[in-house]
Amino acid sequence: MEKRYAVIETAFDSLDHLNATMKKNILKSKGITGLSKMKAADLYQALHNNFSEEELASHFTVRSYKLTPKGSRYWNNTRELSTVIQRRIFNQATFWLASS
Repeated sequence: MEKRYAVIETAFDSLDHLNATMKKNILKSKGITGLSKMKAADLYQALHNNFSEEELASHFTVRSYKLTPKGSRYWNNTRELSTVIQRRIFNQATFWLASS
């Protein structure tokens, strides 16, 4: 976080961590009706239409982390480096087995 490799997502971006019942309960708190007929996309739209970021954030604390472009580059470089190291270790182990 402090090196800006990742950021905490907003409450709206973190909605996919909530199930439909939780989303319906949030909407009920605002007095929204017709929830039983709403599909997932309708619930999502109703939340966007009826809540600000601050209001929605007060209803749940689960948040996602998202890699920044800097974090993505770091992660890809680390994975590539890890693959190279693993390949070298495998090749060295194969050499030791072959020479035994």
